[in-house]
Amino acid sequence: LWGSHFFAKEPGDGRVTPWHQDAQYWPLSPQNAVTVFIAFTDCDRENGCLRVVPGTHRGARLKHHVSADTRYSLPQEIDD
Repeated sequence: LWGSHFFAKEPGDGRVTPWHQDAQYWPLSPQNAVTVFIAFTDCDRENGCLRVVPGTHRGARLKHHVSADTRYSLPQEIDD
């Protein structure tokens, strides 16, 4: 384990986590890593559970851009 982080998502706070690849934020080379997600409270689609795009772990890193959206919990998101 080289790092850990808690994302506290309070009910109704309006925060959004944009679509991203975690390795985009990590200073790793090569970017071979495993992310573990543990929900400490109930989560579902209505309250913002983790979602994954199938197969994206097999390809190259996707292009990201910096967003000006102040609701975002992370500043970068995957390009359309």
